[in-house]
Amino acid sequence: MSYLYKLAGEKLEMAEADLRGFLRSQELDDKIVRNKRIAETEVEPLQIRRLAYTHEVCEKIVEKELDEDIDHEAEGHYAVRAVKIGDTDHDTQEWERRIGRELENDENEVDLDHPENEFRVYLF
Repeated sequence: MSYLYKLAGEKLEMAEADLRGFLRSQELDDKIVRNKRIAETEVEPLQIRRLAYTHEVCEKIVEKELDEDIDHEAEGHYAVRAVKIGDTDHDTQEWERRIGRELENDENEVDLDHPENEFRVYLF
């Protein structure tokens, strides 16, 4: 299982060093793969509040090209939040709606105000 860390954009090298130091302090594998502001590790994060230069941490569910369908089922009430990473012309609202429709089925429901699950989409 992979975890994604959205790093502070102002000081990426410092943010990556902060994450690497945190992983080492927890005696975890400090191998990090970074694409712009998103860092990825294979270890489950512990004591996340200690990361000064990380804005959010989430479990990676799927990685797809934008023209591929998503093979994942959402449960309960959910919301989709798209975030631009770097310079991109993608319309975040358009992607939130599109992916929200792909995740929708008879057993779940979109709830933008109080979702049980929130799906982050990082657009590069």
